[in-house]
Amino acid sequence: MSEAIAWLGDPWALRDGDAAQLADGDSAARAGGDSASRGGGNVLPQADGNGSALAVGSAAQPAHSGVWGAPAALALPLDDRGLLLADGLFETLLVEAGRPWRLQEHLARWRAAAELLALPPPPTPEGLLALLAAAVARSGAATGVWRLNVSRGGGGRGLDPPTAPEAAPRFWFSYSPGAPCFAPVRLVLSRLE
Repeated sequence: MSEAIAWLGDPWALRDGDAAQLADGDSAARAGGDSASRGGGNVLPQADGNGSALAVGSAAQPAHSGVWGAPAALALPLDDRGLLLADGLFETLLVEAGRPWRLQEHLARWRAAAELLALPPPPTPEGLLALLAAAVARSGAATGVWRLNVSRGGGGRGLDPPTAPEAAPRFWFSYSPGAPCFAPVRLVLSRLE
């Protein structure tokens, strides 16, 4: 059965060889339940601003792997600036046969937007593809929609970006099974209000 899956973690901490660990972690999660059932469902991984991982996860789940779960089961803090002020960015990609469409174009747009917003550039394509492969395996669907989200993270009140060390960018994504529809649509424009 195909199901939506989400991940909350630090993709900037992914290193060479992590793809195999993500896949192995997927097998362990299926055997032992997801991270939420092990008490890690609300763990909020963050980066320190330099791309280094801070402590997240547990002994059973390496820090770089983040937290897997159903999209409705993972939590973000209510002070996340992405939620409060739309202070962040997102990219939505079509995935067919486990491969994202136009990944390089999406990453180029992410890079440009991140520079404008003073957010970190996207993680490596290899790290993101490793996460996608694990999400496809977990969801059971090779075709779907992959939504990547980055926020400035938590922070105090006001519009000025926070400068405190705990205000690290936050990343999460969701992968939802679905088939694309390229059928023409009819559009009617009206000048009436």
